[in-house]
Amino acid sequence: LLIALAAILSCGIGGIILLLFCWPAYYLVVDEKSAVFDSFGVAAKITEQNKLTTIVIWLLSMGIMILGILACGIGMFFAAPLISLLYTTAYLMMSGQIPVKQQYVGQA
Repeated sequence: LLIALAAILSCGIGGIILLLFCWPAYYLVVDEKSAVFDSFGVAAKITEQNKLTTIVIWLLSMGIMILGILACGIGMFFAAPLISLLYTTAYLMMSGQIPVKQQYVGQA
């Protein structure tokens, strides 16, 4: 809520940067059960090393949502859950909970 409010108030580059680089704050509150204001600092640390990944994920999600809107709005019912899954997986990978390169054991 604070991120969206800051974006609306600033309506500029600062709000967009805040949205881009503090998006994991919600996931940190839910997953780590951290305090709301503490989660912004941790979110900034998580995205600090993943700036390019964050920008690519944002551009990809905007593209998916635009395609969903172009499909007479019906595509949004498929695009919104896909984007949510995209951000959740990105959070888990950026926070180190899912290894980026998994070793598959037992494959011939």
